[in-house]
Amino acid sequence: MSLFFACHMIDSVSRFPTRALNSSHIRLSVKLLKMANVIGDSDEERYVDRIRALAWKEARDAGAQFITQKWVSDKLNRSIEWVRRNWKRSYADSKRKTGAGRPESLSQGSKDVIIGSSHKRKKGCREMVKEILEKRGRVVSHETVRLFRHSEGQKAWHCIKKPKKTSQNIEDRLWFCEFLRE
Repeated sequence: MSLFFACHMIDSVSRFPTRALNSSHIRLSVKLLKMANVIGDSDEERYVDRIRALAWKEARDAGAQFITQKWVSDKLNRSIEWVRRNWKRSYADSKRKTGAGRPESLSQGSKDVIIGSSHKRKKGCREMVKEILEKRGRVVSHETVRLFRHSEGQKAWHCIKKPKKTSQNIEDRLWFCEFLRE
């Protein structure tokens, strides 16, 4: 059952109380709505929730018998499986490891060529690929160059066109303004 369908069911029940839904549908839709708040969370929120879960685990180990994985998952609005996975970690492992993922395909020399050639006219990604090939002897994709420029926050160079200010255009604008005033 999708989140949209669950929201629609709850909305239709609140508008039409005569429509009967069984309790399993309502429980499932409420659970989906709770989990919807967690879908767009950030790394910091996940880190804080991991620390809270580990602290509750230590409290449970110290003698607080009311703390269970279900209780922690309800408090954090996370799934029981999420709590189970994170209870296996230590405090040191709870921080997200950076550096994971695909290695960089551009060397520092190629990055220097791209940064040095940026902010100049007629220096698109394909021209920079040719320049890297000439200077460094490396074959790089234009898409790789584009992604690097984007990650550096660089924008494409565009010439701003001058507005049309011919005498005919000025007369047309004045006529239009007079027309609007009337």
